[in-house]
Amino acid sequence: MISLRSADQTAREAQLSAQDDMRRQAQLAKDSHEKYERELVAHADDVKRLSEVKEQLETVRATIREHQTAAEVAKANLTSSEQSWTRQKQALEQELSDVCKR
Repeated sequence: MISLRSADQTAREAQLSAQDDMRRQAQLAKDSHEKYERELVAHADDVKRLSEVKEQLETVRATIREHQTAAEVAKANLTSSEQSWTRQKQALEQELSDVCKR
């Protein structure tokens, strides 16, 4: 009879231990699933932000190209104007020289 009670007690303890282990495993699975869902949401946010940053980068690159083009045009205009002014100066100096010689 004592051995039957001892075996029954051992079986109950094993059952309680198994139930506790099952609850811990279930909690671990639940925690892992929740963490996975949070990571998934965070990843989706990161992907969205990356797309936004790529769009901003393309906008900045386009602006840079526009400014580079404007700078090249301005430089070409400056060079052309300087050449024109040099020719005008030379013409006026020649005219002044001719007038002084008369």
